[in-house]
Amino acid sequence: MILVVGSTGLLGGEICRQLHARGHPVRGLVREGSPREAWLRDLGVDIARGDLKEPPSLRAACAGVDAVLTTANGIRSRRPGDSLTSVDRDGTLALVAAARAAGVARFVYTSLDPRLSSRAPFVRYKREVEEAVRQSGMAWTILQPSAFMQIHLGPAVGWDLAAGRAMVFGPGTATQCYIDVGDVARFAVAALEQPELAGSHLVLGGPEAMSPRQALRVFEEVTGRTFAVRRVPLAIMRAMGVVLRPFNPILCSMMIMGSEMASRDHPTDMQPLLARMPEPIRLGSVRDYVAREWMVLRAGAGPRASSGRVVVAR
Repeated sequence: MILVVGSTGLLGGEICRQLHARGHPVRGLVREGSPREAWLRDLGVDIARGDLKEPPSLRAACAGVDAVLTTANGIRSRRPGDSLTSVDRDGTLALVAAARAAGVARFVYTSLDPRLSSRAPFVRYKREVEEAVRQSGMAWTILQPSAFMQIHLGPAVGWDLAAGRAMVFGPGTATQCYIDVGDVARFAVAALEQPELAGSHLVLGGPEAMSPRQALRVFEEVTGRTFAVRRVPLAIMRAMGVVLRPFNPILCSMMIMGSEMASRDHPTDMQPLLARMPEPIRLGSVRDYVAREWMVLRAGAGPRASSGRVVVAR
């Protein structure tokens, strides 16, 4: 049995779908009242009621489990008591402890690009948990993905395909290897299935280095539209990162991470890792992502899952 924590989220839900498709028994940690619970049940996922802020529920969820994979974070949480401290740090550390106490053999943790600095609280807590996972005594794998296409080129940060709007931080010339959520899920599944990936940090990126300006051209070419662009100067983002630190650690973290990503290139060479995979993996490109989303919009179907790649909102 594999326990997925964050199963109702964008990445966690896709991991559940892929694990189920490959014949793995899956248990999802689900908080009371989650609108995605019915979807998980229909998929065949065993539901465990729980919350990262409630250690007894974590111990119950880990009972009889062979492996734990967590994608959960507090960036978009809206429940009382949720915070980066209670969820990303304390809650995930409690999960590591519960898994170890239950005799779980394998632990897969979803973290962040290793080049992001710990000046951002979100990143600092991720690095603290990474260390706890490495010292846990369990066979571990840590996923360190670059920017998700569905997030960093999606409505959450101002890229609105339907409205023809985009938001560019800084000059828009620094490159990222944007990665599709579906591809991150494939490496998460591989981390669970392949013993040789234990003890590894999997730095993940997409098939090409692309700047926001280049991504904008792809959006316009695919849609045949000219996008309205809002630009946010780096100086403002850096200042907000400082000012917001005592009051809003989440927005503070977003400003710091965003300014770092917009200040320098973040290349990711995926060829060595792809060569280790027993099954060929074709990484989805930004053009693939935009074309798929545009097709769905034009069909009037709204967000949905297509070709194994998740495009549903959390």
